[in-house]
Amino acid sequence: AHRHSISDLAFLSTGSHFLTVSEDMHMKLFDMNSLQHVRSFAHKSVVTSVRVSPVDDNLAATASGDKTVRLWQLYGAHPRDECWVLEGHIAWVSCLEFSSNGTVLVSGSFDHSFRIWSTCSGNCLFTYKDAHEGFLLSLGMSFDGTIIVTSSQDLSVRVWDVSAASGMLPETAIN
Repeated sequence: AHRHSISDLAFLSTGSHFLTVSEDMHMKLFDMNSLQHVRSFAHKSVVTSVRVSPVDDNLAATASGDKTVRLWQLYGAHPRDECWVLEGHIAWVSCLEFSSNGTVLVSGSFDHSFRIWSTCSGNCLFTYKDAHEGFLLSLGMSFDGTIIVTSSQDLSVRVWDVSAASGMLPETAIN
């Protein structure tokens, strides 16, 4: 179904469908039972990561080489349209993670930063520039949304306390 290698995939919580993203600039929705391609969504560049909201199977997020994060409505009147195009990174966006309640999305980039976005408004809530000396490769968020862990090409893993009182200072760095 894709013309180039698949970069990432994600299941919808119902288990009835899954999404794939690829270097061919597309996200594709597949039916799990038939393994048939259901729908395609086009980006403007390589798609590097995909996540589905943990509370809304209709909302997916993708990261791309076009320096954007996109939130997509998978079903409905205009399923091929983005809900939001989140701009602000200055290099490829490489990784994503939703908060457990689905209200926040974190993106990591080759620009060495991570950003925290509102999935309700599409606004960037916070940017942490120079989180690493190398490209951000992956990230995760604790269930309560207070801790973000990032890994980088610089061979480090960093733990960030993002609770309101923290001031976004690195709590732990592992090299």
